[in-house]
Amino acid sequence: MLILPFLAGPLFLALGLVLGIDNGTARLHFSDAQKVSAVVTSAEYVKPQFKQSASRVRVALLVDGRQVVASIDDVASAPDGLSAGDSVIVLADQARSGHALFPSQLGWEKMALPGGFIGAGLFTSIAAGVSASRAVRTRHGR
Repeated sequence: MLILPFLAGPLFLALGLVLGIDNGTARLHFSDAQKVSAVVTSAEYVKPQFKQSASRVRVALLVDGRQVVASIDDVASAPDGLSAGDSVIVLADQARSGHALFPSQLGWEKMALPGGFIGAGLFTSIAAGVSASRAVRTRHGR
């Protein structure tokens, strides 16, 4: 009877961590990055006829007076409809040359679903632990 909450808690927690790892990593790497103007050099899509679901996006930007081509790190959440030659604003960190991210990809709303799963996992695990503790006390007459 108590086995389901003991399994559900860690599963929710693991799911939340897996869903949030990409945004958490991006937040870590690009939190202090500068917004710079860039030009899309190539954009490949899973659904090319609609320019939806990017599979690869590369942009050219100026870093210290020289042109650098960078890949967008989290293409799954990149905006749709980009074409070569489009002007865009990206986040670029000099410590991670060759990598960029769109500012909209760092929104806190991206962490809502993973955060909900982590919260549900913690709540379920704590509730299962308290319930098990009470069951043990009841059996031993304390």
